[in-house]
Amino acid sequence: MAGVLSRLNRSPRFEPDGQTHRRDCECVRCDVGFGPTERQRASARRRDVERRGVDRAAYEWARRKERERLARGAAHAYVERQLAMAEQQVRVLHEAREHSESDLRLARLLQLRRAGRSLHDAFDEVERRSG
Repeated sequence: MAGVLSRLNRSPRFEPDGQTHRRDCECVRCDVGFGPTERQRASARRRDVERRGVDRAAYEWARRKERERLARGAAHAYVERQLAMAEQQVRVLHEAREHSESDLRLARLLQLRRAGRSLHDAFDEVERRSG
């Protein structure tokens, strides 16, 4: 009885494909002579290679999609930063325009420059009038 129980306790050993019993498997099934044939082993290896190829292709596809998603996110963040910088520049220009419109000396200087006076003469004229 002890010999029978010791045979039943032996677990099967599998090939790397996880399906086929190895040649040195000592499980009850293989001991009785029902181990896989060479044709079954070759078929199992072929299926395993195909499965690994499919798994690898799915993994590569997922990685490519993730890289594309990250690239879109980076591009979106870049555009957002550029828009924020442009809005800040426009705000600064609007503030400068408001300041220049409220400054009478600057308005007089611009008026003289538009009239064709040189920059030096226009400065002298503004300084004389404001001084």
